[in-house]
Amino acid sequence: MKRVILAFALGASVVVLAGHSASAEVYQCGTYGSKFDGWIQPYTPPTSERSEGTSSVLTVHRGSVCDTDTSSSNFVFAWTMISDQRSGVTGYAQSGFFRWYGSSMYHTTEYKQDTAHTYVRKICLTCGALIDGETNQYWEQYVTSCSCLRLNVDVTILDTTPFNPYSTWVFPFRSQYYGETKYLESDMPGYLSAPTDFRSMQIQHTSTHTWTNVPCDLLGQNDNTTRWGSGADLTCIHGWIYTK
Repeated sequence: MKRVILAFALGASVVVLAGHSASAEVYQCGTYGSKFDGWIQPYTPPTSERSEGTSSVLTVHRGSVCDTDTSSSNFVFAWTMISDQRSGVTGYAQSGFFRWYGSSMYHTTEYKQDTAHTYVRKICLTCGALIDGETNQYWEQYVTSCSCLRLNVDVTILDTTPFNPYSTWVFPFRSQYYGETKYLESDMPGYLSAPTDFRSMQIQHTSTHTWTNVPCDLLGQNDNTTRWGSGADLTCIHGWIYTK
């Protein structure tokens, strides 16, 4: 995934799948590829800010997708992530809410061990369709007893990685908080008057395995400033994304 980073400081049962929105999506889909709106930790955060897990409470809102790609590959996904130092292009683990063309919204997890492995995405259909406006904590937790990552929603473990990130990823890791689409013509979830909130943004510290508020040095990224927006308050632990 190629990312152009714009620097600014912030002051159940799982099934494997093989509201209100801005309704501003463009009918014709353009070039396929991952597009983002949100925030990420710096490449080399100070030792006091290094993370092994990521957490935030997200407000669920529907994101409309462009219409000429009717496959399940045309999706919108809002998530938290912990990735290796290379920004998720190799190894990562994430959880959030997800919808594809014509579908409802569902709790979803995804992880990838490294470039030698394909990603594993699990959509919790049996959790039921999500309701526009509900809030859920999505978090990736490093667990010392299994040397693995748990991918969680609220108090439910949706998936667990079969690998130890400390053995396979490039350190330091990076916490991320993003909305993602596959086309610039699709909507980010949320709208200006009711955006998709990322509240209580936290990281799990590498040295103590405990949780702390995310530092005030996240890097912002918006791949389509014409159609999408984002903002943050001075607490550093609350940001939001939306379609204009």
